[in-house]
Amino acid sequence: MNIIIGWNTDNFYDTHKDTLSEYWWKICQESFQNSPFVEVEKTDWHFRAERSFQFKNLPEWYTQTMGSDWIGTKVILADALEAYNTLAHDLIAMWVDDIARYGGIPLVVSNVSDIKWAETQEHIHSFKQALDWLSEIAKEQELVILSWETASLWKCIGSPNPNANFPFNWSATFLWASHEKLKITWEKLKAWNILVALKQDGFRSNGISKVRKAFELKYGKNWYKEAPREEILEALSPSKVYARAISEANGWYNNGEPLVNITAISHLSWGSFQSKFHEPLLAKHWLSATFDNLYSIPEITKKCIEWLIEWWESLSLEDAYQTWWCGQGMIVALEDQKSAEDFIKICSGFWVEGQLAWEIKDTKKWKNPNVIIKTSSH
Repeated sequence: MNIIIGWNTDNFYDTHKDTLSEYWWKICQESFQNSPFVEVEKTDWHFRAERSFQFKNLPEWYTQTMGSDWIGTKVILADALEAYNTLAHDLIAMWVDDIARYGGIPLVVSNVSDIKWAETQEHIHSFKQALDWLSEIAKEQELVILSWETASLWKCIGSPNPNANFPFNWSATFLWASHEKLKITWEKLKAWNILVALKQDGFRSNGISKVRKAFELKYGKNWYKEAPREEILEALSPSKVYARAISEANGWYNNGEPLVNITAISHLSWGSFQSKFHEPLLAKHWLSATFDNLYSIPEITKKCIEWLIEWWESLSLEDAYQTWWCGQGMIVALEDQKSAEDFIKICSGFWVEGQLAWEIKDTKKWKNPNVIIKTSSH
């Protein structure tokens, strides 16, 4: 008996996964020249081949580390519209901005995608939307996409939407460099430091379960079909990625010499002003903060707050600022107003909008460290 193995598309093996893997390999190769700090070694240029890399051009005595994150349930919003081109921003932002807030520089990413199925060209096209935008955001942030693994898990991947087109989960492991001189540890935070807010339209990739609950309360369990497409699209607005601008300001591209003096950074992900700003930054140093010039709450965020308040009368605007970021995705503290103004100029060169939000204050005037957000203009 002879067993012949060749290019037979009717056999038991699922060739759709190879189609995705080959496309991933193309995306990876396009990123290999993205970073001045990473050199990918040439190898057998097949999508299954091992690939290795080394860091270069980094300040002496740097250290390196790694961590993982995933995209969360924002994919459910994307699937309701069959629009997947913003999701790469959400995955990348959640981790690289966490890296940047401590002064590290993100360099390499390895991805894992768990998909329900890839049976049709439509499914493959859906996923390629996400991959193409990953290529773009990796170029913008100077990240090397080293590898990708895709698994079809069928019933192991689900969705609350019974008519979901392409349910999947997307996670990644990031490698980054750190340096003692460039760490942002919050220990330098002092009274009268100036605060800069970095703008975020819509929602980042946290707190989306609350967003979905708001849509369900407003439009019913079948909100995937009943809600206006424009409102879901607003909620799907991509996370802004700040890391490249932070790394520039912090000196990674200036031979390890910071361009401005950043004293602390808060990445306003889940928990926002309460658990990502007040608790780790202010309370620890017995400081308070006053914001009188934050970005306005995006319209879709206002709507979700209103829909939730209709059902839970105890919910308040204060609760919203303790859950979502309400117009800003990051708060950066700088030594003085000149540093803050210089920092805003640096950010503008990387498509990041920032504005003076105001200042840190000594908490002697208050019984406890607190955050005051003036919302009269909102």
